[in-house]
Amino acid sequence: MKKNVRNKKYAIKEAVSYYILGYKRYEQNINQNGLGDILKDIVEVAQENLNSTEITGVNTELLNRINFNWILSADDFISYAICIFYVLINREIQITDEKIVKEFLSEIHTHHPRKIMKEAEVILESVFPELKEDIKEVEESDKKGK
Repeated sequence: MKKNVRNKKYAIKEAVSYYILGYKRYEQNINQNGLGDILKDIVEVAQENLNSTEITGVNTELLNRINFNWILSADDFISYAICIFYVLINREIQITDEKIVKEFLSEIHTHHPRKIMKEAEVILESVFPELKEDIKEVEESDKKGK
């Protein structure tokens, strides 16, 4: 049975590798548009590499600049991706591997994993306002189920 990306824990360098590879995939497809498609591509890359022990296609020198040994939950992994690419899309004309790493380091220094999910939720609500109602419905459903 295939493992799900939601059930995996991500090492920091592994997560950044998926961000870079997901963005490269996004750039190659001309029919994609914006944050939602970048996130979809990142998740697809992560899914494809669930059982891999080595990730190829990313500059290891660049990854070695990251001196954090944290392990991210799946929610943290996605939340950091949301924050990183929201900033890069709105600030940069051209997004490079190095800019992804720099923005990741900026985000991890600014937002601890416990707080990143709230930041990502605010971003998602502003980028995809229709999600706000969906989130409320899920929260109400969860309350009723307890």
